[in-house]
Amino acid sequence: MNPDMPPMEGREPDEFSHREIETKILNIGSPDAFKARILAGGGELVRDRRLLNDTSHALPKDGNPENTIRLSTNGFGNVDELREILALLGVEIIEEQETGFVLHVPQGLPRRTVRIRDDGGHSVLTVKEKRNRKADIEDRVEIETAIPKIDKAVELLEKVGYQPQSIREKYRTTYRIGEVLVELNEGPAGAPWAEVEGPSMAAVEETVRALGYSAGDIANISDSEHYRNQGVPEEQIRHLTFGGGRERSA
Repeated sequence: MNPDMPPMEGREPDEFSHREIETKILNIGSPDAFKARILAGGGELVRDRRLLNDTSHALPKDGNPENTIRLSTNGFGNVDELREILALLGVEIIEEQETGFVLHVPQGLPRRTVRIRDDGGHSVLTVKEKRNRKADIEDRVEIETAIPKIDKAVELLEKVGYQPQSIREKYRTTYRIGEVLVELNEGPAGAPWAEVEGPSMAAVEETVRALGYSAGDIANISDSEHYRNQGVPEEQIRHLTFGGGRERSA
């Protein structure tokens, strides 16, 4: 991780390394009431409310062709994290050169959840295994790396075969309760929600209960599904922003 970059999503370096163990709490009520609930439960503010801008990328429905590509590592903050990103994408490094890699992209890459995030002017590339929709609490491999130059992440994804799918913004406030992160999210449409992420399923479950919620209040769904369940039109979900990246007046 680039030492000049802030901890990703309020994490310390290497915290929850390579696993996303997380669930969403829905129907949390007003943001102010939820913040008060967190603080009453012993939570502490880690990062104050800020705007996140997420661009998601996906493989075409008919998959990707086989390809051999060259990728300069200039513009990537941590080359070791880049290697892990490539491995999770299913891309093989066939040659390491002084300034970059020669990569083999096999046909039919495994489908991953891929996102480029602007978090207050700092960019992060995240690659995750696909979501397990049968579980209430997600537990999947997740690798992310800070990228000083966002165009380098875009170049990598385009060369591999990923295409932009959606652009969405949300305001996020990050708290910590013990070892667990609790993050309040406020989008341009629909009701706010929270994400609870920790080092184990037991820690996540305990925090959900400590905040006064039960199994019926949580769901392992994507942001898209959360908006869809509230009746937000599909075309709006694909481009859901506050308008120029500025918060609307109250």
